[in-house]
Amino acid sequence: MTKEKFAAQLAKEMRAQGFRINAPNAEKLIIALAKSMGEGLARDRKLIVSNFGSFEVVKYGAKMIQSPRGDNKKFFMPPTDVMKWHPSGKIRQRAVSEEVEDDEYKKLVGNPVEEIDAPAVFIQKEEMIETSESAKSKTDPYAVKVTYAGKVKSYLSDDHSPISKFVKSILSLMKTFGADKLEIVPGKIQTQILYSNVEGMKNQKVLPKDSHAVIIQKIEALAGSANELLLFGTDRVKLSRKLTPFGYQLTIVKI
Repeated sequence: MTKEKFAAQLAKEMRAQGFRINAPNAEKLIIALAKSMGEGLARDRKLIVSNFGSFEVVKYGAKMIQSPRGDNKKFFMPPTDVMKWHPSGKIRQRAVSEEVEDDEYKKLVGNPVEEIDAPAVFIQKEEMIETSESAKSKTDPYAVKVTYAGKVKSYLSDDHSPISKFVKSILSLMKTFGADKLEIVPGKIQTQILYSNVEGMKNQKVLPKDSHAVIIQKIEALAGSANELLLFGTDRVKLSRKLTPFGYQLTIVKI
């Protein structure tokens, strides 16, 4: 069902319920509904619609994936947010699943989909202690580290590399958290990702220290010599950095 057909069906159902609405207005309602649902999921990561079902944003951990081209190459897939829908009982009864044909079943059996729930890159902790060996021993040993070894730095210009996608996810969280300032602060063991605005701290995330240098390099490569980036098509940000005892601290501020 296309959006136009959906709008026509929605207008018909609403008229049956006593609401006077035409198909063009129903289409606008669908757009507004989708936008509201998207904002709600971005903020609360879960949305419940009575008699329809629930939507939930689930984080899948980073993992190595096989190239779909069949060339036996493997790629690093960073942590990914996936939206799942759990339909209500009424929807399940109305849209009953059909039995899979024998040939389709053989295809599914021959290509099983395995989901690997690896730990996320971000280490979710409110307080990080970086001054003792005991703190170092508490660091998640399975946390994914974004590192690069070698002289070839094609990942700096590759807009579709896993590192590029991961860096873009860090920047996109500025909009999610309503932050005007993003600071990437290196420490002895971890790197802190701080989101803030004039009201104060909005959110804080932590990365393994080994990920720091490559992330800084990628953001600066995106910004270029002007040290500026255009985010979300409208927000222009300025980059600045300063040297600390543990590496360069990068600050990104809206201008």
